[in-house]
Amino acid sequence: MTPSASQPPFPLPSWTDLWDPRPSAQALGKPYAGVCNIPLEELGERTSELGPRDAPMAVVAEGELLERALKALSDLGRLGTAAPERMAPAKGYEPRRLWRPNPFLEEIAPLIAADGRALDCGCGSGREAVFLASWGWRVEAIDVLPKALAAARQMEALYGISSAPRVNWVEADLETGFEPATTELGLITCFRYLHRPLIASAANWLAPGGSLVVETFTEIHRQYHGKPRRERFVLAEGELPELAAGLEVRRYEEGWHAGAHTARLWASKPC
Repeated sequence: MTPSASQPPFPLPSWTDLWDPRPSAQALGKPYAGVCNIPLEELGERTSELGPRDAPMAVVAEGELLERALKALSDLGRLGTAAPERMAPAKGYEPRRLWRPNPFLEEIAPLIAADGRALDCGCGSGREAVFLASWGWRVEAIDVLPKALAAARQMEALYGISSAPRVNWVEADLETGFEPATTELGLITCFRYLHRPLIASAANWLAPGGSLVVETFTEIHRQYHGKPRRERFVLAEGELPELAAGLEVRRYEEGWHAGAHTARLWASKPC
């Protein structure tokens, strides 16, 4: 496969760390420049749209609303800072997002041609699947939890390509004989989830030149943080490339990434 374009064909709203907690009607009627509006009253139901837990959110508000917003973040175990100075009026409302996809995927995606169909394993609340769709992939996104898929569908509705949905959300157990809709995949992704037979199946499911992109926890992470609790959900040192037998390793690393000790792999099927 040839390298992808440097810009996605269906770009997502720009990322920001500025949060406007006003009701939507106020935010639309008097928008602030460069901020993301999630009404304070909806925050608890839209946590999947927030950034990493260790990344502070700058609250663009003042007075009582600022105090309530900072408390709401604290109650969620998140960091918040006051940024009333960013209440600068904008000429018109421009949608923004607080969330980001997996950083390893964000780095690798521009290097892979968006060629056909992708499979996102353990998609959770849908950040990676929606991100892949923005690069032009047709995504089959799998998760066993209905609540996660409900959040994922909302993610696509708010930030995806509304005129032409590019994600098929599927409720399925990846550990009970799962088979993808097609075995000529251009990309398979899996983040913060481990089922070894799934990774071993990648060589059979990928089309020639297709890529596997994985990042998940190691034994070192479990030693430091006590989770994942089950040993079968963590990787031994150097194990991940061995699981992807039959693929050519393009990049592999183990280490601390944003407070988690993970193994990262990008591998491709020989043409």
